[in-house]
Amino acid sequence: MRLTRHLSRLVVALLVAAICLATPGLAQGAKPPRSISSRAVEPKPQAFFIKGAVAPDYGKKKIFVERRIGGQGDWRVVRTAKTTQLGRYKVRIFRFRESRKTCWRVRVPGRNEYRGAKTSAVCLLRA
Repeated sequence: MRLTRHLSRLVVALLVAAICLATPGLAQGAKPPRSISSRAVEPKPQAFFIKGAVAPDYGKKKIFVERRIGGQGDWRVVRTAKTTQLGRYKVRIFRFRESRKTCWRVRVPGRNEYRGAKTSAVCLLRA
């Protein structure tokens, strides 16, 4: 009786270890990250855009455009926009008049399936 109890505990422990090793990210509750691409575009003088795409499966959903004035301090959400059906976005951005440097980035909130993500900063310098 004691031997069967120890064997059953050993089998359960081995099964739990095998499941944890097979799916390490899911066993710890980690969500896969989203990928966001972005680039700054200036199609004509004084007109700046941030264009990019969010993957995977982020069509017709909200993105947040954040700004940091002077290249330091906190990021603040100044605008929201929606992606296209393919997960692409295009947002016009403006320089802040009172500061020499204004930085922008795009952030996507986390959902049930994926972690949130953000792009690297795009900074505009006033001449």
